[in-house]
Amino acid sequence: MDQGSLPQGAARVLSKRWTVPIMRALEAGDVRFLALQRALPGITHKVLIEHLRVLELRGIVARNSDGRSAVSYRLTERGVALLPIVDSLSRWDRAAG
Repeated sequence: MDQGSLPQGAARVLSKRWTVPIMRALEAGDVRFLALQRALPGITHKVLIEHLRVLELRGIVARNSDGRSAVSYRLTERGVALLPIVDSLSRWDRAAG
């Protein structure tokens, strides 16, 4: 990898429309699926599930189930570690805007 380039995996994940809003919604800890969907106006059930699956595969989000119907999501250590990067990119974007 060129030292001057953004790692492609990080760029790909962070560039998706719903990644940062999902991460922000999970910042405070475990959030049940329906509460997460309500916190993200405009996202469909299908799109939320697809994004959560990708984030789970990337190790950014963890899915928790009580074995019945309650499913919640939380940021993993890897996801929490991405938050300062997201903050920096947001500050940069506002300053450049």
